[in-house]
Amino acid sequence: MTSAERARNKALQEATDARALDVDVRLTDALRYLNKRALPINVSSVARQAEVSRQSIYARKDLCSEVQAIARQNHANQPSGPASGRASDGSLRAKNTVLLNENRRLKKELARAQQQVGDLIAERRLGAPVTPLRSRSA
Repeated sequence: MTSAERARNKALQEATDARALDVDVRLTDALRYLNKRALPINVSSVARQAEVSRQSIYARKDLCSEVQAIARQNHANQPSGPASGRASDGSLRAKNTVLLNENRRLKKELARAQQQVGDLIAERRLGAPVTPLRSRSA
């Protein structure tokens, strides 16, 4: 593989990672928005709010199951009377789930950034592009 091919592959992988990260951020933001405003949460509403296809959610098994779990919790915890002044258990659980998902996403983003910094340091020391030893898709 030539250096031009390696550079092209690296650029394509970085673009793919950036798109996937953008979708993850939009989906997480959509979940937060819907949950904060006590709007219905299901795959369609999250996809519509995030401006992605429903397939984007179904392709991410963990996110799909999270959306379905929140939808079940919200449906089961619907108050029959007037809303009280404190947050419901379902709402707190849903917020916790969203925050845990955001934490996972940030850890992945941090790992990618650390890998890129390591690659740049190695390239600077060696004076030539470095081929990553590990996959950037993690």
